Amino acid sequence: MTPIIIIGAPRCGTTACFRWLIEHPEIVPSSRKELNYFTGFSGFHDGYVDADLGAYADHFVPQTGAQVTLEASPFYSHPQLWPYIYHRMAASLPNARLVLLMRDPVARFISHYLVEQREGKEAAEGGVAEYITRGAAYMPSAIGAGPFDEDIWLEIGDYARILEAALTAYPASQIQPIFTEWFSDDPVRLATILSSFMGLEDPLNPEELRQENAYYATRSLGLHRVASGLRQSAEPLLQRLPALRRSLYGLYKGINVASAPAAGGDDPLSASERAQLMGYYSPRNTKLRTLLADNFALSDVPAWLSTK
Repeated sequence: MTPIIIIGAPRCGTTACFRWLIEHPEIVPSSRKELNYFTGFSGFHDGYVDADLGAYADHFVPQTGAQVTLEASPFYSHPQLWPYIYHRMAASLPNARLVLLMRDPVARFISHYLVEQREGKEAAEGGVAEYITRGAAYMPSAIGAGPFDEDIWLEIGDYARILEAALTAYPASQIQPIFTEWFSDDPVRLATILSSFMGLEDPLNPEELRQENAYYATRSLGLHRVASGLRQSAEPLLQRLPALRRSLYGLYKGINVASAPAAGGDDPLSASERAQLMGYYSPRNTKLRTLLADNFALSDVPAWLSTK
């Protein structure tokens, strides 16, 4: 079977994409969405061993009619912490196909900040201006460092860096860039592109794509943490029973979700802070456009990446 690995950054829609794809009968999902196997930073396996697929393969249960395996680990989008990720992948899975999921980096940053603030993370306690400042001053503390100890939230919106690192290990023909904006703006196009890239005999159904893991405010942080811990423990079971997972989330939402963002999302940025972020990402987006033009036949990119 062909391994498919989603390498999108956090808050780019990897959960929605993964849960949509694994309902297809030709796709074998990993036992957990985020294996993080090739980083070595995971408590769910015995650790990475060069070109040894034993521990990795244990996370996939073969099923009749399956064509591909699938995992989605946002940590794979952190080459500044683990520069060896894609070369480890290529050594173990030379035929793998990578799906790079990208979202407007300013919108991704806002979502990341709001979640960190909700979770009571120290980095977000000082407000969004300090959060931007810390991110802009980020320097990796050590190769292989844990991402939760790093002020990395600005850098992980540098998709050119992720794509450039992936291209050192895999040819462009084995990488498919896609955009979160397509989920709502053009799901038919998204389904067509991914069905072809993954080699599926039956095409994906765009009508089955749902919003997942969207930001929400909580009534009780303590209850939220307990529920999150239970969800993580039960993830392999809930992954096999998506209807049960959705029912349980609906129950939790009625108990502990204080509010959900409007269509435009909550936006804590002032005009000057937004301009600062756009200035940070502008040269990085320019580099991304060049990489996409040189290596991929992509047209009609989202507004945040367009020069029009």
